[in-house]
Amino acid sequence: CVPCRAEAPRLEAAARAYRDRGVAFLGVDVQDTEPNARAFLKEFGLTYPSGMDVDGSVGNAYGVVNLPTTFFLDRDGKIRRRWIGELRDQQLTGFLGEALS
Repeated sequence: CVPCRAEAPRLEAAARAYRDRGVAFLGVDVQDTEPNARAFLKEFGLTYPSGMDVDGSVGNAYGVVNLPTTFFLDRDGKIRRRWIGELRDQQLTGFLGEALS
């Protein structure tokens, strides 16, 4: 999707910037074919782990109805925030700060 493509470089930059602070990023592809998903990862140079939600169970479990949807979890795995739509730099850093506090 267009917003997914727009935020991909931001997510990769944040994943690299926050890696030393113990922040882990995980991408879940809920609508692409595997070849298209791999092409997306390659095009944007995404280095954090990503996988396919082949049967929709991950999206269903988390209530994903629109894309992109991003979840911010704290160190205990509790969802601190769910954001639907494209993340801007300021939102991304703010939400990461919330999850780290």
